[in-house]
Amino acid sequence: MSNFSMRVNVAASWMAYAMRLLIGFFLMPFVIHVLGDSQYGFWIFINSIAGYAGLMYLGFGATVSRYVAKYQSTSDWKNLNETVSLVTCVYCGMACVALFVTGILIAIAPWLNDWQGHSILEIRLVILLLGLNVAAGLVGSVFGGILIGSRRFDLERLVYFLSDVARLIFLVTLLRQEWGLVIIAAIYLGMTVAENLSYAFFSFRIIPQLSIRLRHLNWESVQRCFSFSSFAFLNALASQLIYATDTIVIGTFLGATSIVPYYIALRLCQFIKQPVEHISEICMPTAGALQAQSREDSMRTLMVRAIGV
Repeated sequence: MSNFSMRVNVAASWMAYAMRLLIGFFLMPFVIHVLGDSQYGFWIFINSIAGYAGLMYLGFGATVSRYVAKYQSTSDWKNLNETVSLVTCVYCGMACVALFVTGILIAIAPWLNDWQGHSILEIRLVILLLGLNVAAGLVGSVFGGILIGSRRFDLERLVYFLSDVARLIFLVTLLRQEWGLVIIAAIYLGMTVAENLSYAFFSFRIIPQLSIRLRHLNWESVQRCFSFSSFAFLNALASQLIYATDTIVIGTFLGATSIVPYYIALRLCQFIKQPVEHISEICMPTAGALQAQSREDSMRTLMVRAIGV
């Protein structure tokens, strides 16, 4: 990756981040004002439970971007298609698991929390929509990984930005209707589907040779992908325990209202560290491509540029 390309990708990531920051500073107070601390606390509580579905990615998000970058740089379309097909198959299986768990959570919803007079039907609809959101996100995330592996962060961040703007417009327009939690969940589901369809469209445009078929599956690709994804999974597990567990514990023992001030502080901390994380997201697929081409000097230069940025 040239110095110019890297800076363009970093700039695109930071611009998308800046817009999400601005939208977040406006949207969070607005949603809290409309829903109230209690309802917003319930939204965070349910969303934190759904957040554990992030473990179902099994670390394959990094695997897709890493191997797409590697095989695209050497025009090894056979191994690229094997990797993408395997991860897609795994994610389809995990999506089915997510829907099964969603059904269980819907059944036991009355015992998950003291919902303080909120309609159990509304809570169950929210859980259903979030479960569908998780399933759609799992399957569609493969294409986001392809864009990242192709180092087309400009397109990936453009979709990311447009989705944030659309989400803002829908929330401001519709949130004052009845059953606000259901409306939020439905909007998030709609945006997830739209995002992933956009990622799929761009992925097939950027890599015309892309083919996702069961016939591409083989044991060699399974070994290759799982050996890399296991380390990424441990990182995801640690992050999930750090950032999602606290809100569930607070909501269970102190009530939904107590989650809100903690969550606001948590989001501020997350916003602070995200710019650095965006740099690492750009470096990993680039390093994978350089390694495939045995360009060790370029890898060292990449690290120096990343540190400089």
